[in-house]
Amino acid sequence: MSDQKVCANCSRNFRIFPIDAEYYSRIDVPHPSWCPRCRHLRRHGHINDYVFFQRSCDNCQKPFVSIFPAGSPYKVFCQDCWYSEERDDKAQGREFDFSRPFFEQFDELMHEAPQLGIIGMNNINSSYSESVANCKNVYLISESSNCEDCSFCYWIQKTVSTFDSCYLHECEECYEVSDCFNCYNLRYSQNCTNCSDSYFLDNCKSCSHCAFCTNLRQKKFCIFNEQLSEEEYRQRLAEFDFNSYSSVAELRERFFQFIAEEPRKHLQMEQTENCTGDYVRNAKNCRSVYHCYDAEDCAYGEHVWRGAKDCFDANTAGRDAELIYESTNSGISSYNVKFSRYCWGCHNTEYSNQCKNGSNLFGCVSLKPKASNCILNKQYSKEDFASLRKQIKEHMLETGEYGEFLPLSISMFGYNTSVSFDDERLERDEVLRRGWKWEETAPGTFGKGTLQAAEMPDDPFAVDEKFCSEVLTCESCMGNYRVVKHELKFYQKHSIPLPLECPSCRQRARLNRRPKKELIDTSCAMCGARIETTLDPETYAKIYCRSCYEKALY
Repeated sequence: MSDQKVCANCSRNFRIFPIDAEYYSRIDVPHPSWCPRCRHLRRHGHINDYVFFQRSCDNCQKPFVSIFPAGSPYKVFCQDCWYSEERDDKAQGREFDFSRPFFEQFDELMHEAPQLGIIGMNNINSSYSESVANCKNVYLISESSNCEDCSFCYWIQKTVSTFDSCYLHECEECYEVSDCFNCYNLRYSQNCTNCSDSYFLDNCKSCSHCAFCTNLRQKKFCIFNEQLSEEEYRQRLAEFDFNSYSSVAELRERFFQFIAEEPRKHLQMEQTENCTGDYVRNAKNCRSVYHCYDAEDCAYGEHVWRGAKDCFDANTAGRDAELIYESTNSGISSYNVKFSRYCWGCHNTEYSNQCKNGSNLFGCVSLKPKASNCILNKQYSKEDFASLRKQIKEHMLETGEYGEFLPLSISMFGYNTSVSFDDERLERDEVLRRGWKWEETAPGTFGKGTLQAAEMPDDPFAVDEKFCSEVLTCESCMGNYRVVKHELKFYQKHSIPLPLECPSCRQRARLNRRPKKELIDTSCAMCGARIETTLDPETYAKIYCRSCYEKALY
């Protein structure tokens, strides 16, 4: 029997299933008081992945790009200073005060210990990117690794020469593409595998030289799912204007109307066993997970991947992460990490932030790699650590703190610059009413444009490198932006129209086109069987179960 609860944040009902209760008992934590959706929102409220500010390092004073604005109340270091051997990571250590709540003391330590102003590892010429590793020549990308010559992307892996895309794996020369694997020279497409040299594809596999197609398998020379000869294809394709921004916008809407009437797979699930969620691949026994692959026995998470096992309520847990609970971006062989943020390679760690390869940590912030047996950045013997940790957990159970992730009231970021803002777009007054933070410093500049959107040339070949000195005005947020030289070169190489929106607005529009991370009960439009989907049944006429969808494939 499942236990019915009421979410302490949104007041909606949610269930604690027996498999959940067994997990909470095994890792010795109380049952959560927030529903899965609100827990996800709370974790994302502690992440800023793609809002960048120009500022100076609080240690060396050198200018750099950061996810913290100038004037932030936190002590923000550049990478050189944060990783410096001279930095004393125990300087802010303090005794735990049992007369005060834990979160209050942890918040004080978060303000005093230096925060890493931009997160990355082993990168070359990639300063303007957040949470990237092993990348070269990347610009304004985040949550990515092993990529080269990419710009304006989110969550791409092993990808080369790709712009304005998200959720890709081993792709090359792509533009405005999402949720694709092993694709080449693909544009304005989604949910494709092994496709190339095509425009506007959806749910296609092993296709090339196609345009405006959905649900195709191993096809060439198709337009709107109609099979053509190579000559007919090239003649028809020439009738479409892909060089014009306004024309591409019209073609995008036309394609959306087309796929809205075609069969839709209820969920993006590939090679799964006993799984629920969406965008799940090569996974087993994973429940309510979104963007999950190569994982086992995980639940209520997002970006759970590459060997993740037994991870519940984890956002970005991978590379052999195990027993990660209510944490964000804590992977790379991490084990038994709870209620933590950016703790890579850590073991037996709770309520900690930005610690690397540590063990037996509780309430620690920005410790150097291989720290152990520390509480609030103060060093203890192994025996004293275990005894004090037990006392603090008992204290937190009495105050109602233990078992809850870090409150949004102590997030380092304003809600409007966090990833939560894309999950649930709340207004400033509502955010402040809830006791959360709002970032008043807008990133970038406003009112300094030298060229308005109405004056922008439609054709990328109508400009030269001098155009890169123009200050443009985003038609959505009215913020200023530029087309940089390597960006213009990419547009001209692929005959892509110049963008009328800044990179941040393009990113948010791209992510908003993906389905919401919430399952909807409905029925298969063909056989009537009960199914779950993240698609809107009011928008798509033919949402099919897996069996009916496979029968309907072209």
